[in-house]
Amino acid sequence: MRERLSELLPGVDETHVGSSDAGGLRLVTPADGSGHRHHTWRDREEELLSVVRQVKRRPPTERTAVVFQRPLPYLYLAGQIFPSAGVPYETRDTLPLAAEPFAAALDLVLSFVASGYARQPAIELLRSPHLRFEHEGRALEPGTVSALDRALFETRYVGDRAHLHRLGVDWGAVGKPRRETAAVPAALAAAAAADELDELARSGSSTGLLACLLRFLGVHRARPRRPTPRRTRARHADEPRWWASSATSVTRTSVTTTRSPIFRG
Repeated sequence: MRERLSELLPGVDETHVGSSDAGGLRLVTPADGSGHRHHTWRDREEELLSVVRQVKRRPPTERTAVVFQRPLPYLYLAGQIFPSAGVPYETRDTLPLAAEPFAAALDLVLSFVASGYARQPAIELLRSPHLRFEHEGRALEPGTVSALDRALFETRYVGDRAHLHRLGVDWGAVGKPRRETAAVPAALAAAAAADELDELARSGSSTGLLACLLRFLGVHRARPRRPTPRRTRARHADEPRWWASSATSVTRTSVTTTRSPIFRG
């Protein structure tokens, strides 16, 4: 490690600092007289509850560190146990991006474009609980999305934005079967979504492509059903501002221009 640092930072000054025992960390061991240097619990929830009990026995100003070799399973429980016990906490590790519900919605949007607006990605996009699509000012009903799925399957639709538009207009004509007219709202909503995202399939600057994606997410973000606690990841999952603000900062600082689309048909 030292040799690599010397190669990367030639001429760097080194300063050796001696260790100090003042204010050293304390390792908590069982106080049950067993002489063991480790704790034993039934499961992870009981383990965290034991941590809560120990923290509450200490002065409120005293900070406690909890270290796990594999922290990910505990992160899910920490968000429930510590707040319910009234113990403020912070974590150095974060949940995987895939664990964020809104990340799944983002994946649906990108899959919709990458597939050339194919049937299955279109239906999954319209059914996403994190996005909202409307037709004539009203939110789509689940029944019309199911009708669209059946109608596209029967017509052997495999993709193409223009084809999706033609189907929506054709099914809305007078005298068409009910199974097709029922699919019109969802078909036109899917066609409109394809129009909004079509910029991602064409050449342009990276900032412009990302702005298109942010614009779509901002317009179709579903309204939260209920308020969520502040400073929690649950709020981040319901409201993509954490992602949007980061992506927006990238667009402002990006100086790279690409002539290739994000997706090729």
